[in-house]
Amino acid sequence: MAGGAAKSDYFAGLDLLRFAAAGLVIADHFGLYAWAYPSATGPVRDAAFGFLEPMSAIGSIGVEIFFLISGFVISASAVGSTPNDFALRRAIRVFPALWISGLVASVAMLSTGVPLGSVAADYLRYAVLSPIGPYIDGVVWTLIVEAVFYLLIYAVLWRGGTATFGRVAKVLGVLSAFYLIALVTAEATPGPAATHLVSILQRFPFKVFLLRHGVLFAVGMLIWSGFDRGFTRAGNAWIAGLLVFCSVEICIDRPGLGANLVSLALWWASLGVLLVSVARSGWIKAYPRQVPLIRRLGRLSYPIYLNHYTLGLVVVPALAALGWSRPLVFVAALGVVLTVSIAIMAYPERWLQTAFKNAMRGWHARREVAATAP
Repeated sequence: MAGGAAKSDYFAGLDLLRFAAAGLVIADHFGLYAWAYPSATGPVRDAAFGFLEPMSAIGSIGVEIFFLISGFVISASAVGSTPNDFALRRAIRVFPALWISGLVASVAMLSTGVPLGSVAADYLRYAVLSPIGPYIDGVVWTLIVEAVFYLLIYAVLWRGGTATFGRVAKVLGVLSAFYLIALVTAEATPGPAATHLVSILQRFPFKVFLLRHGVLFAVGMLIWSGFDRGFTRAGNAWIAGLLVFCSVEICIDRPGLGANLVSLALWWASLGVLLVSVARSGWIKAYPRQVPLIRRLGRLSYPIYLNHYTLGLVVVPALAALGWSRPLVFVAALGVVLTVSIAIMAYPERWLQTAFKNAMRGWHARREVAATAP
């Protein structure tokens, strides 16, 4: 590969980056949880952990970091894959932890008195990544956006293979850039018509169809293409241009100059970590004992991300009702989320993934037999 990064290389920095991004999102949501009742949308005066209030404007940058990583990693993982193999591997990675974590969230909501019928309906929409909510857990919208990106990669594999990823990234980036220009222009224009247009452009379908965050995925794809085929002046110019719009997207909806600057610094630092992790992937070979731990942290970032929101907003007031201090509730609630996430990763997620992988191998074996049969 022209950039020196092979598909088989292990990028330790990306696993650490995933874990850090999950931590940012957790800090964001823990800063929103109410102290006396299960909610993440109550008034600031009811917040359980006031010291995390600044993270409510900054922590969500973890989502934009995830989308950048996905643009790179999903492009790399598609190399040498058939469309169906790619789809099956993504499903095996995404759904086991999703289903199990959704059950945990369902039990948590049932414990607060939410009717079973409502919980069941929310869980079913969550479990199939329906673009129409509501869901049993508030973070699933990001997985729906990711799933649409996977569908895009699947379609590209069918149509032209990974050789066309660079062109697809440019189209996705341009469409997203035009959307961001329209949104920013409408927000800067006074009057009821512009306000109405902003309310339309902020709706979920524009996220689902990758217009809001498409530039983030596109930059990740172009960086992969650069490492795969070599960085060129034209390619670098495309990346630089789309990075401007990545910065624009990051600053939308974040209040205040300080929140914008910190969020930008975190995202650009993450971009640097990605580049260094890929360009210097061989560094990790000098620390072989650390590799298993780093891999586990990377794997753990997904169940932590799935479990912290609903479980956290229910556990915090439940522990507060015991009369515990806020610092103790904070540590205990984090401990509950971490313990549940580790347990899911270590047992049911692994069992389901193994079962699905065995089924996938059996399917391949049957296809090979059928193909060689006289």
